[in-house]
Amino acid sequence: MLVAALACLAPGCRKGPPSRPAASADRAQTDHPADAAGNAGTPPALHIVAAATDDGEGPRSQLLAVLGEQATQVFLAGERALADGDCESAAASFAEAAQLHPDNVALLQTLSEALMAAGHRDRAIDTYERILALDEHDLDTMYNLAVAYTRLEDYHQAEQTYRRLLRIDERHLRARFNLAGVYRAQGKLEAARGAWLACVQQDDTHAEAHALLGEVLLQLQQPEAALSYLRRASALAPEDLVTHLHLAAAAKLTGSYGWAATALKKATELAPDNAQVWADLGGVLLTIHRNAGRRNFLDDAIAAWERSLEIDPDQPALREYLATYRPGDQSTN
Repeated sequence: MLVAALACLAPGCRKGPPSRPAASADRAQTDHPADAAGNAGTPPALHIVAAATDDGEGPRSQLLAVLGEQATQVFLAGERALADGDCESAAASFAEAAQLHPDNVALLQTLSEALMAAGHRDRAIDTYERILALDEHDLDTMYNLAVAYTRLEDYHQAEQTYRRLLRIDERHLRARFNLAGVYRAQGKLEAARGAWLACVQQDDTHAEAHALLGEVLLQLQQPEAALSYLRRASALAPEDLVTHLHLAAAAKLTGSYGWAATALKKATELAPDNAQVWADLGGVLLTIHRNAGRRNFLDDAIAAWERSLEIDPDQPALREYLATYRPGDQSTN
């Protein structure tokens, strides 16, 4: 439980652990896996129970009521430091207060999160462990401990902590989502697939879980299954560029070039100055032209290639395509 607002801790990160295997974009995962976790997203936000306006009966007042005068003054100094964005000084003040009240869980929780905000992850982990020794079923602390291990790239400990949490609360969605990212960071792709599948079964509106499930299915060489989840993800999060790029990749692998073209057209709207996306769109449209024999698809392919070359003229292979397929040149086949 956080009893002082951590202004210097920026929660959130997606778009997650990892960069995504898409054509030219990485996912910035929000609130879930940590960026180092081998394509599992950016660091997950701490699960903070922020203090609302205290009416005298809230967690802050309850904490202050049991602190002595010295600890109260030190604690208030920590709050003032947080308000000024000085997480280092805040952590030092909370640590001093915790020395006076070493078994106060609320105070230790505040200290641990201030330590995380100040970048002292090892000390934060020690403090989280102290809290769990006092209350072994504190799920917020257990979650934050797993996040801290993930940020330290200690994926084995992160996995064990998330699994411990899920044994207590099997429907803790964020923990299962993050666990999937930790599995993926360790190369445990089947385990990651299973965990993200459980997430979408629990919450069919979880766009990122659908997207990451699709991605790991691509890694597992299962593009048809991936296509289904990526289509759902793109519908839930139509502004997510990376999802559209992965959707296009899955669609091409399954021969669904109409879906690939639709996804890449949306990607060009989201990233209009990305030369690679325009070039990829041209390639898909050329394939549709060859399959359907309709000239308008070739015209659209040529327009996409021309746009790509406007953005990045240094693409000799693309210039060869234009020399081959532009009207009036050698061939239009």
